[in-house]
Amino acid sequence: LEPIPPPAPHEITRVDTLARLRAQLAAERRVVLCGMAGIGKTTLASAIARACAKTMPVFWLTLTEGVTTSADTLIHQLAAFLLANGHDQVKPLVSTDVRAKSTFTLDRKIALIGSALAKRPALLCFDNAELIQRDAAWLQVVRHLIATTSASFLFTSREILPLTNVAEITIYGFEYDEGLSFIAQIGPHALDQAQSERLIEKTDGSPMLLQLAVGHLRDQHGDAENLIQHLETQPQVASYLLETVQRRLSPNAWRLLLLLAVFQQPINLYDEYLDELARTLGDIENV
Repeated sequence: LEPIPPPAPHEITRVDTLARLRAQLAAERRVVLCGMAGIGKTTLASAIARACAKTMPVFWLTLTEGVTTSADTLIHQLAAFLLANGHDQVKPLVSTDVRAKSTFTLDRKIALIGSALAKRPALLCFDNAELIQRDAAWLQVVRHLIATTSASFLFTSREILPLTNVAEITIYGFEYDEGLSFIAQIGPHALDQAQSERLIEKTDGSPMLLQLAVGHLRDQHGDAENLIQHLETQPQVASYLLETVQRRLSPNAWRLLLLLAVFQQPINLYDEYLDELARTLGDIENV
């Protein structure tokens, strides 16, 4: 079983955000924390999970492409979690006897998991849940458990999930005081008060962007004023922003963005020549 992640290095307790999320989870029981990579979704979710673990069983699964994103893995991990909490009826689902396991249909496996979850409150946490959209069976399992059990669900995702009856909460960056405390921890004396405030405003308090910027100043002993003014062109920051955007775009949209980047000046998207040029290059549909 995967443990709940421990507190992150230099973790700043986001008191107001955590209180709002706990209240929403208590009221709705099914919550998705949405936001861009590095905004602090996992840190917030794990803090909630650790607090809930004091009063109820908590299941945590980090979704990784090709490793933990199959329905079989989900069923096995949930069964192992429930068995560890005294639900012996799911023992056949973690059996090493392949033939014995093969006698259970997916519906029967889901029914066993659901009946066990119905007997005791539990919190089920899924990190990087945007990956589940690619597996219909995975979605089938989760949708059924959401609809038929009293378990609480907490997801983190970079994208909106195709799940009904789930509250979506967008996660933003640090508040000013939180950002100042974070900067003071990761880069003491790297920035003065005014510079720290300008950096927080420019990054919208994003923990990842703040860490990249302050880390660069700390390691390279760079010019803080120049860094803040030209933050988006700093290689590590630019790379993070581009990779974050790319994950959310279709291949066609990304190809079009690359084409536009070549011009390096404002252009008319309705220009017939641009359309002709794009089609000549190929691989772009419905420009």
